[in-house]
Amino acid sequence: MAHSRLSRPRRIRSLTERFRRTACRRAWGEPQRQVTVLPGVTWFSTAGHGGFIVSDEKFPLNPVLRNSKHFQGTTVTRGGDVRVTFYEFEEDAAWAALCLVHPEVREAANATGLFPNRVEADYCAASVKRWYPELGI
Repeated sequence: MAHSRLSRPRRIRSLTERFRRTACRRAWGEPQRQVTVLPGVTWFSTAGHGGFIVSDEKFPLNPVLRNSKHFQGTTVTRGGDVRVTFYEFEEDAAWAALCLVHPEVREAANATGLFPNRVEADYCAASVKRWYPELGI
């Protein structure tokens, strides 16, 4: 007998995409632009704001970010067995912490042309030092 439901990995992938867009709406409003930088790391732009939404399931965050009071995750549960946690890194300053701690995100964002100018690690470090000095990174 054929099983009509999506396989669990496909169902999680489908739900993850919807949850990521929902996380963006909840944080900043309706997305106008979406750029997947790496699996689990997506940049959203809205009419008023934006930033990175990171799925901890697909892109495990460094504990410095995951455990910080500044970057609290939102866990979404669907269907009882699918739990996805998203972290928001807004475009004003929080994105720099993500790009400093995870240089692969910065490099991928630079490669996609996401930023108008190439972003270097020292720029991220200066932003983090100014806005999040207690992180000590």
